[in-house]
Amino acid sequence: MSKRLTLVLLLVSMVMASFTFAVEKGPISDIVYFNVRMKEEIALKDTAEGMTDIFMYGVPGPVIFGLDQATRDKLDLYTVPSGSWSLLMNPVPNQAPYTLEVAGKEVFNAFAIKEVRFAMNFLINRQFVTDEILGGAGFPAFTMATEGQPGTYKYNLLATKFGFTAEGNETLAIEEITKAMQAAAELPANAGKLVKKADGFWYFNNEPVTIKFIIRVDDPNGRLRLGEYVSNQLEKAGLKVEKLLWDRSKAGTTVYGGSDPKDLVWQMYTEGWGAGATRAFWEHIVAQMYAPWYGYMPGNQTEGYWNYVQDEIDEVTMKAYTGNFLTEDEYWELALRGLELGLEEAVRIYVVNQQDFFTANAARLVDRFAYGLGDGLNGWSIKTAKTQDGVLFVTLFSAMGSLFMDAWDPIGTDGFSSTYSSAIAENLYDPAMFESPASAIQTPLRAIPIEVDTKVRRDEEGNVVGDFDVPANAINYDPVSEKWVEVGEGHKSMSMATYEFKFGNFHHGQPTTIADFLYAQGFLNEWANKEGDDDPLYEQGYSSKLKEQQDTLIGWVIHPDDTITVYFNYNFPASKERVAGWGAPGISVSASGQPVGCAWEIIEALALMITEGSQSGTTYAITRDPAVTEVDVLSPSCVKDIAAKLKEMMTVSNK
Repeated sequence: MSKRLTLVLLLVSMVMASFTFAVEKGPISDIVYFNVRMKEEIALKDTAEGMTDIFMYGVPGPVIFGLDQATRDKLDLYTVPSGSWSLLMNPVPNQAPYTLEVAGKEVFNAFAIKEVRFAMNFLINRQFVTDEILGGAGFPAFTMATEGQPGTYKYNLLATKFGFTAEGNETLAIEEITKAMQAAAELPANAGKLVKKADGFWYFNNEPVTIKFIIRVDDPNGRLRLGEYVSNQLEKAGLKVEKLLWDRSKAGTTVYGGSDPKDLVWQMYTEGWGAGATRAFWEHIVAQMYAPWYGYMPGNQTEGYWNYVQDEIDEVTMKAYTGNFLTEDEYWELALRGLELGLEEAVRIYVVNQQDFFTANAARLVDRFAYGLGDGLNGWSIKTAKTQDGVLFVTLFSAMGSLFMDAWDPIGTDGFSSTYSSAIAENLYDPAMFESPASAIQTPLRAIPIEVDTKVRRDEEGNVVGDFDVPANAINYDPVSEKWVEVGEGHKSMSMATYEFKFGNFHHGQPTTIADFLYAQGFLNEWANKEGDDDPLYEQGYSSKLKEQQDTLIGWVIHPDDTITVYFNYNFPASKERVAGWGAPGISVSASGQPVGCAWEIIEALALMITEGSQSGTTYAITRDPAVTEVDVLSPSCVKDIAAKLKEMMTVSNK
């Protein structure tokens, strides 16, 4: 048994022999049922006829406009620019001569050339995509900052610096791609191998230079048409396209960690994104969409894979993300520089924002419900929707029936990472603080800040440092000794905040306490820090997502009245509420970006299944890897192993 488990068992006195569900009813609706439909038209018809109450999926304009008037009259519409399409390119090896060996054969990757990737911004007519594919229900997009959300105008102004226009410039794009390919052909390593033939296409070793393009076939009215259009544009530029018409399950698994970029299984993918939240600040989305360290770029920070590297993007986005600046002006310099570099690198380029239409049955719902001005229907919609009988039916959409393409993994980077699983998970977790769906400002929920302050200055080397004296008796979890230890004398922090808490119960009836915060913080520190080459309590992708934030925590002081004062290195002069939100203790240990409310004993059982082995003999991990099995609390075989591990834990605790 691990030292951490021993510590937690001492901290938390729980009877685990029986699990009884809480009987208290939730907000407004007593019961919520989720189901799924595989065609948007059927889901909309179900909603109109009262077979379901809410269709929790943003339908594009052409689908809504295609409904007959009688059906539309039965629907309440919630219109939000919440979706985005982008193109992700695989730039391996991202350096001259732009070749690599794949299955014993030398292959040329045109997207390894930055100038070719950048020219895609001009090759694509975003206005055409908006008008002809989205039916006018959307906007051309050049950055990750969704049209119409707060705080986006400075980011989107950068597009003008690069000369991006909604219509693009096909002639210029083809000229720039031709110039870049010709320069590559003149490299000694490619001499005589890379040539443009009379048919207008480029060849390498007498085979066409080909782009393997994963196109979402399960989005026939949207991304399938986008893929066809982009394919035609690429072939105008002399690059053959191999269209991989895949559903989202196969596509997502392959692109986001299921294949090593150097195997060149894919070179471009038609991505689709939900806004995720209504946001007032966007530096963390700059990091997510352009910075390698965040784990959403090719390679996904998977250990052993080829990973896209861009040190300056990492540096400036980390500083913006962790509050390593003195003034709001410096914040903007860092955040905008990160985006500027991301646009220059053009590994991911945005195409359009969708004007999404969410629907509800007008007769069944007593009144309109809350929703995000930036992301549309969300957890607040479920919490505030009121029906006549207190029962709420919610329909999700999943083409091809592959509803959960991600595992229900409450720990790793891939679990609960899709729109579908997170729609359920969001309603089963109360965060410490949340971004308001109206103002996007951090708002207290379970943690109520009663004092928040920041003191920062520049040291002699020009680094931003904190000026709060951290009490010597503040504690933090040390992964080496696997103990909570006092931080000792001489530590400083940028910010401090004291919180009081509204505690509740987990779903199995056990109350949340300070001990749950201690467990979660200890787990995060343990798994995000590598203590040696053979450390089983470490995972690179997990660390990549969480270590930067974890390292900002200096220590907690736990007071007798169950308030906690947190000392941490985060500075955000534009919003004291955001500072408070950064330091607030919580119970989620998920690295997916979607907080997951899961009791500590389930998390510990999963961890022990990974490090000690499982009853079934299955080798588990918290990552999506063909060589192992990702933990999944929805999988019956995994649940059996969890139950067996819980019994082992009970046996140990009773000794």
